[in-house]
Amino acid sequence: MLNVKKKKSFNFWVLVILTLIFWITHNFLAGRGEIVKNYGISFGINGLFFIFLNIIFILFLIYFFVKKRYLELGLMIVGGLINLIDRFVFGYVRDYWWFFKVYNNLADWLIWLGIILILLKFYGKKNTNHL
Repeated sequence: MLNVKKKKSFNFWVLVILTLIFWITHNFLAGRGEIVKNYGISFGINGLFFIFLNIIFILFLIYFFVKKRYLELGLMIVGGLINLIDRFVFGYVRDYWWFFKVYNNLADWLIWLGIILILLKFYGKKNTNHL
């Protein structure tokens, strides 16, 4: 059985490997069609302060991912890291899917999938506790 230090190290490397896999997939998808340059953070909000908040939020999620090992948090972290990498490499996030009148990308879908799974997980736990 893994000790606590090895588990935390394992969790870190899982995040790194998943980020690399999804970054490669993101680059492949971005090269397949029209790219919309998104200079904003969420819904076009722009500014260095919001980028700083994004980094702080990802670090917060990493802390809880290492502590609790929720896959859902891992999805949100990987999506956030992919968008941050885009922002630092290109100066903007590359969006390439048009869905519900909004351009988005693989990273956005990972973030939303993580959020939905967390809501389902905790909503389900809340309801089963009342039975």
